[in-house]
Amino acid sequence: MTGSSIPASLIRAYEETDYRVLEPEPFTMKIGIPSAGLARLYERTGARTATVITAWNPRSEKMSDAENEAAQARLVADLEAAGLRHLPALGADPKDQWKGEVSLLVPDAARETVEALGRKFGQNCIVWAEADALPTLLFLR
Repeated sequence: MTGSSIPASLIRAYEETDYRVLEPEPFTMKIGIPSAGLARLYERTGARTATVITAWNPRSEKMSDAENEAAQARLVADLEAAGLRHLPALGADPKDQWKGEVSLLVPDAARETVEALGRKFGQNCIVWAEADALPTLLFLR
């Protein structure tokens, strides 16, 4: 299916996650379902792609809040150094069985750039959407 070394149960968890964009106009994205909220963001900003990325819990291994916050700060610094704007987001369990992961929605970044950042921060995958506003998973390992 993905050619990935990630266990199927973990892939299902990623597919079921609510990817919530928190500002300026909140909306939730689901993998494989076109996002009206993302389409509106594209209309407002002229963006043609978007990604949801985090530095929390590399390889889906639980880290302390302090470690996660420090990694997320480094991700923000990398995005800002690259001149990429970002909006606050959250990867959340729709059943509230696990704590949400602080994330960012990054509009209009090159796919290669966000894939490289995801790998740098040890992520299994990132969420990617093209101009059709259809969120998909991009597997990084």
